[in-house]
Amino acid sequence: MSNKDADYAKSLFETEEKNRKLKKEEKRGLFVTFLKLSGPYKLTLILSLICMLIGNFLDLLVPYLVGKAIELIVGINNVDFDGILRLAIIMIVVAVVNLVFTWLYNLLANIFTYKTSENIRKKFFDKINKVPIKFVDGTTHGDLLNRLINDTEIVTDGLVEAVISVSSGLFTIIGTLVFMIILNVKLAIIVALLTPVSLICAYIIAKKSSMWFTLKAKATGDMSGYLEEIISNQRIVKAFGHEDESIETFKEINYNECYVARKSKFYTYMAPPFTRLVNGIVYIVVGFFGAIFYLQGSVTIGIISSFLSYANSYGRPFEEISSEITEIQAAYASARRILAVLNEANEPSDEGFKELSYADGTISIRNMSFSYSPKTKLLQNFNLEVSAGQKIAIVGPTGCGKTTLINLLMRFYEIDEGQILISGEDTKMITRASLRNKFGMVLQD
Repeated sequence: MSNKDADYAKSLFETEEKNRKLKKEEKRGLFVTFLKLSGPYKLTLILSLICMLIGNFLDLLVPYLVGKAIELIVGINNVDFDGILRLAIIMIVVAVVNLVFTWLYNLLANIFTYKTSENIRKKFFDKINKVPIKFVDGTTHGDLLNRLINDTEIVTDGLVEAVISVSSGLFTIIGTLVFMIILNVKLAIIVALLTPVSLICAYIIAKKSSMWFTLKAKATGDMSGYLEEIISNQRIVKAFGHEDESIETFKEINYNECYVARKSKFYTYMAPPFTRLVNGIVYIVVGFFGAIFYLQGSVTIGIISSFLSYANSYGRPFEEISSEITEIQAAYASARRILAVLNEANEPSDEGFKELSYADGTISIRNMSFSYSPKTKLLQNFNLEVSAGQKIAIVGPTGCGKTTLINLLMRFYEIDEGQILISGEDTKMITRASLRNKFGMVLQD
């Protein structure tokens, strides 16, 4: 690791420890909130889970039937062909029914995922139209777009699909253990004793990856926001000769995004090799002890065959769940960014306020004070009187408050102190729609 990487990593860890660490209660809250955002599609999720459970059960039934068929092959000229034929027909029927339920499960899961994504984007877009202008101005537009499009997709791929994938994996693990116990308790206990190894590996990887996926989501948002700002204002950048500065700033943002992306991908690709290693150990152990028990006469070849199949299928869910964990961590990071917008307070309602039906052109600003931040004073004890038909030009350097004054007149922002009177009416007591309807504005672009 270079010195630059080391310094950046240190600052990231310090920030994460202070502000970015997700508590268990917060994670559960995020999960429940996004299930609520699935809207009227919860029944689709339930039906998908039912189809998944049926399909998994039928999938686990096949190795059991194969083992029973092998046991009918006793030796030369001692084969129960009728019994094997019956089991073969049952397995074909099971396979066909499993195919149907697996297809239904995937169909319903996709419907639920994309409908939930659609619902989240709709609520996000509605929220943007209800929050105060102050919030929109204080957040880069590129970052808002990234939350609406990319973060929503990550959430549905992670949280929503994880519900189905993790449920499927857990049922497969439990179902496999049940079938193993039915076949042979001793071998089942041996497999169960190796289970914590996979769980420990998954836990360690999840703990390490959480921070990096949170930082990855933020870095991507920062880059989207900066690019949108620079590209949409390219004329201003060139007019003030700011090209070199903007390139250097982009290099820094790009480096940061690349760094956290490398780290998050590292943990993404770390999970499968560990779980495959554990799965291979389980398979070897089952084969070894199965051979010993066979020599002792406590198991048959059919049972060993079924156990080896179950050992293989038993390890597969751990690999899938460990892969899903990294997706879930990315989803939690994106979920926080989306909920930060959805939980933002709406613009205060002006229901019951007076409608401004007529404007004679008079404006009176009395002892008005306003600042975007309490720490930075902007307009203090400002007074202005404008008569009907009077033309006024407001000039001054950048940042002196020209645009701010227009924003206050039209109530895009609320003043801190004083009064603004339009045709003798206090703007705080007038509906925003009727007030803004009396203004005409020609933007400089």
